[in-house]
Amino acid sequence: ESGQAEDTPRNIIGGGAKEEEKNSKESKAFGPMVEIHLDEIRSYQEQRVCIATVLKESSKPNVTVLLFSSPQAIVRPNSLWLPFLLNLLNNNRLTLLCIDEVHLFVNFGLSFRDEFKQLTELLFYKLHVPGDKFVTTIPMLFMTATCTKFIVEQVERIIDIRFRPDVNVFWPGPSEMGHRHVYFEINYTTKSLGYFKSKVGPLLKVSTIPKFIMYSNTRTSDNRVYPKLGDWIDSKGYKADMLMIIGTLLREQKFYHIRTFNSSNTAHASLLESSLEHSRPFNPQVLVATSGAANAGIDDPEVFGVTRMEFPPSLLDVKQEKGRAGRRPTASSTTDFYLMCFSLESYVVLLKRLHSTAGSRESVYFKHQDTEMQKCLEMFVLPQQCLQSSLEVALSNPFLLVPSPPPAPCGVACSYCAGTYDKLFPKLIKAGVRHILLQLFLGESPFDKRPTLEKDFVDAVRKFPRSNSLLFGSKSGKKPSEPVLVKKMTMMLLAARILKYSAVRKDSAAVAVVATAS
Repeated sequence: ESGQAEDTPRNIIGGGAKEEEKNSKESKAFGPMVEIHLDEIRSYQEQRVCIATVLKESSKPNVTVLLFSSPQAIVRPNSLWLPFLLNLLNNNRLTLLCIDEVHLFVNFGLSFRDEFKQLTELLFYKLHVPGDKFVTTIPMLFMTATCTKFIVEQVERIIDIRFRPDVNVFWPGPSEMGHRHVYFEINYTTKSLGYFKSKVGPLLKVSTIPKFIMYSNTRTSDNRVYPKLGDWIDSKGYKADMLMIIGTLLREQKFYHIRTFNSSNTAHASLLESSLEHSRPFNPQVLVATSGAANAGIDDPEVFGVTRMEFPPSLLDVKQEKGRAGRRPTASSTTDFYLMCFSLESYVVLLKRLHSTAGSRESVYFKHQDTEMQKCLEMFVLPQQCLQSSLEVALSNPFLLVPSPPPAPCGVACSYCAGTYDKLFPKLIKAGVRHILLQLFLGESPFDKRPTLEKDFVDAVRKFPRSNSLLFGSKSGKKPSEPVLVKKMTMMLLAARILKYSAVRKDSAAVAVVATAS
């Protein structure tokens, strides 16, 4: 809802928008449109010229001016953009404020980007109507393809307004959240790069068109994988090139890399096939990226497959990454895929990162991330139903007055429905698990200190007498349990909340994740 706003001229500022070329367009709904990207205009003189252009263009009848900006550009010291926007607002020349990719806005606002927090006081508070939390002086539009109730609540907290869910929230139910034309595959492995090669290699061999993305949680992982992938592509003679997007790149570099990756090489297909390596066009078929840096804005219909090489931090990350594939009308679960690879080790690394950087364990950000990781454990380690329908339900509208029935299973488009979980995770003998846990934590010779989750606990379970037989029903009871089976079991116990973890700071820089019995 909004207060008074003029119909013309319309000056619109959008936050978090993708880079586009400055241009003018004709819209049937709005008439002539002028787009200006504030991030591209840095010098004081250029900003003054731009402001004069905006005022001139918006004074023309029926002209709509679209101002695209990142939060950083608005709050940058000595920039003219914030006072200019406030001037437009005070003179009834600003008629809509749009925040795109609001899930990133919330996440960065809760974690480490001060610019997002500054916008609250510098801009959002200026839109308040005294005494009314449901009305702003101009309309505000928040957009995202992936949302949760938590995100809605945090938007309300950050900007200090309230939504009426039945009026202000447009969000589909489970049946409309489907994305089943992309196969959803789960693999437990510490060798995600090998899985990626085996899946993508045959496709790169036969075509220079399809593109593939490999996501990780950190730039350290990307920097480790990137040269190995490059060597592999060269050794196989594939006519493919690579790009990498990580958080330390400048914003302009990220925009350029995304735009380059999104550009199609279909027109050069015959040239790519016939030309020698030194003379062929640049052909970015593989993108390596950290999920927070490039899990939005990649809308390329030529992306056939996405691989996550580590345990996911949240269901939103999974949905965003999965959504990069399958953007063609002809996409299907037989041609397009989302492959999630994880291991106990990658889960522990994520836990250490959370406890090292999230600040107080009582903070909103920490509690949210901890809860999201547990949801991922439960959904992907101990699934109770179709992965596709589980994700659709988890990220559908929680404000519906009449709850929607859960969607039917996909049947063939996920690892659960395909029946591969029987081989992916072992069947456990309940009595054996109980016996070993009791002995390790409360028996005659319990742990003398809290065991690290991925090493001490796993080793103790492996070496426990007859663990193979007690846990997995193996006939070779005297043989120590296979490490990978015990690690899988550990993740299953964590997902079931039978086993819990706690983080212990070893020194000023290191965190150990230790196991505790529930």
